[in-house]
Amino acid sequence: MRPIVNGRPRRDADIVHVHTTGPYAAVLLLTGRGAKVASAHVVPDSLRGSIVGARILRRLIRAYLTWFYNRADLVIAVSEAVQADLTAMQIKTPIKIIPNWVRVTEARQSPSLRASLGLGESDVLVVSVGQMQPRKGVTGFLAAARALPQLQFLWVGDAIFGPASSGRITLRRALASAPPNVRWAGQVPRERVYDFLAAADIYLSLSEHETFGLAVLEAASFGCPLVLADLPVFRTTYGDAAQYSPPGGPAPLLSALAGSAAERRQWGARAAGAARKYDAESGGEQLLAAYRRLLSR
Repeated sequence: MRPIVNGRPRRDADIVHVHTTGPYAAVLLLTGRGAKVASAHVVPDSLRGSIVGARILRRLIRAYLTWFYNRADLVIAVSEAVQADLTAMQIKTPIKIIPNWVRVTEARQSPSLRASLGLGESDVLVVSVGQMQPRKGVTGFLAAARALPQLQFLWVGDAIFGPASSGRITLRRALASAPPNVRWAGQVPRERVYDFLAAADIYLSLSEHETFGLAVLEAASFGCPLVLADLPVFRTTYGDAAQYSPPGGPAPLLSALAGSAAERRQWGARAAGAARKYDAESGGEQLLAAYRRLLSR
């Protein structure tokens, strides 16, 4: 077995495994001689509220993704929701569910980082991590911050598609004019994201659509209490280890958690327990088993 990981592609590689759906990944699937694996992180609805014109281009995007995933010998769906979407797209390639995973850590809060953010011991910090786009729930995040001026809010992430990013200018203006209890970190290295999660008291995700939600899993692995949008993929992944925002918004849930350190510890422990099901060792074993089955064929 000679996989080439993040290196210059070789046509004679035993396995070609792509995680993106762009032209470069398509070339790898078309030219590779070995077994071809595509991880499905993107479905047509992933781009709605992400890039400009996604609604208009939806049929074209759907046709391209169907063509793309059918070029693989195996498609790995990161959740049951993605498997359902792929089935609806009439993907003929075999589909296997292998959820995303993280290296679960026993990290504790970072007093030095909290101090650098101007946070005192009694301050409660609510963190959201995500690209700056409408579907990630930026507007709901800001509404929660306005409803709870006694709490501190931090958004980590920026618009990564440049001018093609949906709502980029509007959302940047909204964050720039946000109330004083809101901070915006912008796009930062992954290690810095982990620093912010270690400093968080509560993790909030009001995303309108997710194929899995890796940032939520990372927050859970840090033992952050989770307040999430009521999405089927979140319910399936976290069950009663998370709390789900009601139609009126997450303010009541956030307020209750902020008012009780014991509640935060309890919900944080539940989240960490849920995250342990998605550790790197288990996920890696599933992926290696899939590789071996492909090569044996």
